[in-house]
Amino acid sequence: MMSNVTTIGLDIAKSVFQVHGVDAAGEVVIRRKLTRGRVLRFFEKLPRCLVGIEACRTNQQLQKPNEPPCQRRAVHTRPLSTHS
Repeated sequence: MMSNVTTIGLDIAKSVFQVHGVDAAGEVVIRRKLTRGRVLRFFEKLPRCLVGIEACRTNQQLQKPNEPPCQRRAVHTRPLSTHS
């Protein structure tokens, strides 16, 4: 179902990343934990889609040159996980 994904939420950490993907209807189609070494291979297999990354200093390092980041204020976002 990875071909149906339209939006990805990526929670980045030092070694394990959480990936949450939804389709156009908002239904969850991807929910995975990825190690740092598997993130690039995972995204290479996905169709072009919107990717939201948690706001931190690393976000600025991941963006492509000459491509401004799409930033949203926290008031316009919601958490991917409701448990702590």
